[in-house]
Amino acid sequence: VRNMSISDVVNKVVSLYKNNKVVSVNANAVASGLPALLVASSASYCMDNLGCDAETIAIGAAAVDYVAYLGLQGALYYQGNHQSYSGSVGRKKLRKELMHLYTSELPANVLYYSMQGPLHYVLMNHDLNAAVANQLAWVASIAVERVVHTFIGWKTGLFKQKDN
Repeated sequence: VRNMSISDVVNKVVSLYKNNKVVSVNANAVASGLPALLVASSASYCMDNLGCDAETIAIGAAAVDYVAYLGLQGALYYQGNHQSYSGSVGRKKLRKELMHLYTSELPANVLYYSMQGPLHYVLMNHDLNAAVANQLAWVASIAVERVVHTFIGWKTGLFKQKDN
């Protein structure tokens, strides 16, 4: 076993991210989900302080989460692949790839939100703070959703390496 410097480890991680679509798509989903979770947890906290009931908080937080997530994920996907999206042909390619990504992810998103919202609601009804309940529901739901989306991605060809 060779001793690796921090720089070597960082270079290997960056290379894995750039060269493995399974890794990059899942890393982007989690990286998009974390800031979206922060926004949704903040929304949960605000709605709770405004006196909203648990059902309204769970539904509102899920809506905020979804909008933030899609925008962040699209931006990260573009950033990770921007060299192949120049000009009008590139923009068309980006739209096509994002639609493939979002379409292949739709069943997993349905699963995620069908778990996350009710779990958020149940945790709040067990006297957890709305923001903490949202965070715990996210952790459980994202783990299941990532496995399901990865399986769907393999089946639909999302992870095939394409020539630019």
